[in-house]
Formats: sequence, C-alpha cells, structure tokens
Amino acid sequence: MTNLKKQLGFKEALSITIGVVIGEGIFFKASSVFNNAGSPTLGIAAWIIAGIITICCGLSIAEVSSSIPRDGGLYGYLKELYNETIAYLYGWVQNIIYYPALIASASIIFSRQVTYFIDLSKTEQKMLSISLILFFSAIHILSTKTAGKLQIIFTAGKLIPIFLIIIIGIFYNKKDGLTLSNYSVPSNSLGFGSALLSCLWAYDGWISVGNITGEMKNPEKDLPKAIILGLSLIMILYVSISFVFLKVLGFNNAIASNRIASDVSLIIFGKVGATLITIGILVSVIGAFNGNLISGSRISYTMANDKLLPFSKSLSKVSKFNTPIYSIILTSSIGIIYVLTGTYESITNICLFSALFFFLLGVTGVFILRKRDITSSYKTPLYPIVPIIGILGGSYVIIDTLFSDFKNASIGILITLLGYPVYVFLKKNKRSADYERFK
Repeated sequence: MTNLKKQLGFKEALSITIGVVIGEGIFFKASSVFNNAGSPTLGIAAWIIAGIITICCGLSIAEVSSSIPRDGGLYGYLKELYNETIAYLYGWVQNIIYYPALIASASIIFSRQVTYFIDLSKTEQKMLSISLILFFSAIHILSTKTAGKLQIIFTAGKLIPIFLIIIIGIFYNKKDGLTLSNYSVPSNSLGFGSALLSCLWAYDGWISVGNITGEMKNPEKDLPKAIILGLSLIMILYVSISFVFLKVLGFNNAIASNRIASDVSLIIFGKVGATLITIGILVSVIGAFNGNLISGSRISYTMANDKLLPFSKSLSKVSKFNTPIYSIILTSSIGIIYVLTGTYESITNICLFSALFFFLLGVTGVFILRKRDITSSYKTPLYPIVPIIGILGGSYVIIDTLFSDFKNASIGILITLLGYPVYVFLKKNKRSADYERFK
C-alpha cells in the first residue's frame, strides 16, 4: 500500500465540508421543499429539522472519525465498527454510483446555468459538462494540494452570493411577499416527509470530508471541528436564505419558480446584479463538483488498497505527483458515462436512500465505541441524546420514503445488494491469489 502525503489542514477540511454541501441543492431544491411541505411554516421547519438531524449526525460521526482516523471516511469507520462486508456495500454504492452521479449532476447543472449567458444546445451542454470533468480531473491528478486550495477559493466564492441575497433580501419590502398572515400551517400537509428528504439532500455530502482523513495533518483535532462548524454555518445559511426566498417571491411564486435564486436576485439586484449572482451560483456548483471529486476518488483508492475492486493493483497506485491517479480517472469516467446517458438525476435520488442507511450505521457507531471503551480527544455532547435524535430523524426519513416512494427505495436496496456477489467473487479471487503466493 502506498500512502498519500499528509498535506491538508483544518481550512481545507472546512472548505470541503461547506463546499460539497452547499452546491446546487439550496438553489434548486427550495421550491420543491415548500411545495411538498404545503406552507411557509412547514417549509422553514423542514430546513430547521433537517439541519438539526444533520448536525446531530455530524456531532456523532465526529467522535467516530476522531476515534478511527482511517482512510476512506465512513467506509473505514464501518469496516472497523462492523465488518468488511457492510463497509464494502457502502463503498460499492458510493464508488460506483453515488459520487460519479454527483459529479455528473453538478457538471450538467453548471452547463445549464451557463445558458444564462450563452445559448447552448443539449449536445453542447453535454460537451461542456464533459470538458469540465476532464479539466478538473487533470488538476486533481497533478496536485492534491492545488485541488484543496481551489476548494477554499470556491467555498469563499460561493458564500458571497448567499450572504448578499440574505443581507439585502432581509431588508427588501414587497406587498405580495411573505407576511405573518400567510405564514400559516395548512390542515392537509401530508408531504412533510418528502420535504424533509429534499432538505436532507441539500445538506448531504458533509460525510465526504472523512474520505481525506489519510491526507490530513491532524485529523483527530481538525476533522471534528470542520464537521461541526461547517454544518452549523450551513444550517444558519439555509434557513436564512429560504426565508428570504419566501419574503421576496411570496409562497406561491416560490413554489412555481424553476430558478428560485436567480429569480430572487433579479428582483432585489436588477439585471446586472442577477448576472453577478448567477456567476456566484456557477462558482458554488463548481465548488461542490471539486469537493466531490476529491472525496469520491478516495473511496475507490481505499477500497483498491483493500483489494476490494477489480483492477485494484492499478487503482491503488499513486502518481509521481502523489495523487491517486487511476482512482480519479475511474470516478471521472463513470461520471462522464452518466452525463452521456442522462441518468444522473434518478440515480442520485435512488442512492440517497441507500446512503442514509449507512449514515445511520455510522452514527450508531458512537454507542459501539463507548461500549468498547475506546477513548477519543472529542466526545459527542449531550450523549446519548444527540445520536438518538440523529438516528430517529434518519429512520423517519427512511420509513417515510419506503411508503411514499417505494419504487425508488426498492431500486436503491437492490443496487446495494447487487454489490454482495461482486464482493464474494473478489474475496474468492483474493484468497486464491494469497494461497498461490504462499503455498
């Protein structure tokens, strides 16, 4: 096994946490959140509750990451806490489907936003998306440190439009905007679970920072701080900007909007200001793309070192630039396939359901660590209340999804289970190779 150089610190970890979470979600999911919730009150409540669930999970996972600072993030934690089979199934979903689909999704959304400035055909949009993937893959192959520094820049850049919308939007006054009279709860709000799932999708990605543990200078100290501070800031921003969306557009217009951030920006900043905000949204999407490419490629690299992927010998190699070159190529290549086939949106929705199950196993790991009496420099506050809140919240979303979207939930379970025969095959080959080597 070749170890990657430890060259990432707290700033890079924090920027990846914020960078991969704040992407297209808050800009393109807000309308569906309010539509599913059925009222402004429940819409805002969904963002708050999803934020609390996410923070509770983050506070718990932070203790796990501090106690088990292993490469591969949650993959490494699950292997240590449970067994290799569970870890593999998580890695299977993340490595083969989830991260490549996130990369594809971000690149396509980037291309669509570019059409605000340039008229592009569907084919031209796909070519631009593929070019974006190839360009950043080259940067990641040449230098992890550069990719990390770019993540800091992108994160700072994406926060600017959000802060501007919040600050100016709070003082914006409009007759048909949000008022206390229309800030009410309807009697037939049956879509709250769906609204909560959409919010969790917008919060999703924070666990990815654990994938770079092996490249962090001081993961035991810096990783928990990055997760907790990052998620707390994100929750405040999400709730604030959602309130502004409602205040400026009004509830009905917010539901009807396809580009809610751009529509709000056009109203409060005018055409020139909206153009600058759109550029900021492009930066935000690139930041999520860049962070997911960093994290996603580390999953395949770690699994390859465990000899749990086809062509593990190549995928575990490190280039002369001290980067996991073939793992980056694999993640990017699958992402390009999703761009070409146009299947990225349905795949990400399906796999979010599967990912939630493994996230909850990670949160439950806090109880396992305490039972094993494994000490850590960081302890989950208000234990066991905090991890219980995270587990109950995530369980509610899983159960609700099984009833409200059984088809996609079933597909997610099936895709996860399909990884098991692949795992058995690889383990059998690994045992045969070991036998031939030592007989």
